[in-house]
Amino acid sequence: IDYLFAFLRSADPAYLKQNGFSGDNATNGFTQLVAYLQASAPSTYATALALGSTGQFGAAVDYTKQTTVTIDMVQTPTSPSQQCDTGCFGVLNAKVKVGTKITWVNKSTVGHTVTALIGESTASPKPNPQVFDSGINTIIQTGGTFSYTVKASDFTLNSDHALVYYCQVHANYMFAQLTIVQ
Repeated sequence: IDYLFAFLRSADPAYLKQNGFSGDNATNGFTQLVAYLQASAPSTYATALALGSTGQFGAAVDYTKQTTVTIDMVQTPTSPSQQCDTGCFGVLNAKVKVGTKITWVNKSTVGHTVTALIGESTASPKPNPQVFDSGINTIIQTGGTFSYTVKASDFTLNSDHALVYYCQVHANYMFAQLTIVQ
């Protein structure tokens, strides 16, 4: 924690001056971060760079020519950038048209839900059962499915036409997104 605070304080010139830092000792740690990550953790840097340009769910997989889409809930990550524990959505960002029927299939060894999120913040997810929710009391077991047909109201739900959803059982890390077009 002390290192983190020192790092954050390094961006404040007033703090540095007040505490007697000058010259090379008064360097903003944020200006050195990119070079440090490129040198010491190149794959982590590349992942962060890719996610920074495409958002937290990566580039959308285009399913707009399909009227039915299947998204698997899987045990292990399907791409190197995914880091999930007990389960993941096999497609993190699916681009779909209004009217598309989506079926989630649980191919992992533990139960999950498929629940729309109020807003887009994954920090403290709140279910939006008015959109869709497979239900915390009816967990989708291994081999089970849940289906939903995208509505016109889903397109206007958020200004960027994205609908974030998650698993209520694994609400700390199991998220994905539908990017909706008309």
